[in-house]
Amino acid sequence: MDVKYCLKTQIVDECNLNCKGCDHFAPLAKKWHQPLDDFIKMMKTIKDTVGNYIKEIELYGGEPLLHEQLYEMIMCVKVLFPKYVA
Repeated sequence: MDVKYCLKTQIVDECNLNCKGCDHFAPLAKKWHQPLDDFIKMMKTIKDTVGNYIKEIELYGGEPLLHEQLYEMIMCVKVLFPKYVA
C-alpha cells in the first residue's frame, strides 16, 4: 500500500481578522513568527526522511499571510518538493 501524508505546519501565531468564535489567535495569542532558518531546516529534514511520501503541504497559523517571509517559505517548499507545488 502506497501511503501519502499531508504535512501541516504552523508558521505564525498572529491574526488580524478577529473572527467571532476564534479564541486562539486574535487578540489573545502572543505574536510569533517561525524563523525562516528553522523552517528551512525542518523542510530539509522532512524531505530527507519522508519526502517521497508527502502528498500535500499546508502552511497555517493564525493568518499565514502576515508572515513577513512567507514568499521565501513557499519558494523553499517549491524547491524541495517541486512535484507538489504548482
